[in-house]
Amino acid sequence: CDKHQPHKVTRYKADSLHVQGKQHYDRKQSGYGGQTKPIFQQKTKTTKIVLRLEYVDPNYRSKGMVTIKRCKEG
Repeated sequence: CDKHQPHKVTRYKADSLHVQGKQHYDRKQSGYGGQTKPIFQQKTKTTKIVLRLEYVDPNYRSKGMVTIKRCKEG
């Protein structure tokens, strides 16, 4: 972060289906030729929720997401 900004704590959310990287991946996967990129094999801890620091200002929202801790859902 370049300067002091107000933050808020948010939870990590699942990916959108319409982001550019997902569209590129789906286009590359389509058609003949099998799996084109490596599939991550490690399992994730599904009971842990990642808390992140996010800027309050909407202009900077996507720039700084810092993982601060993990907590149980509930």
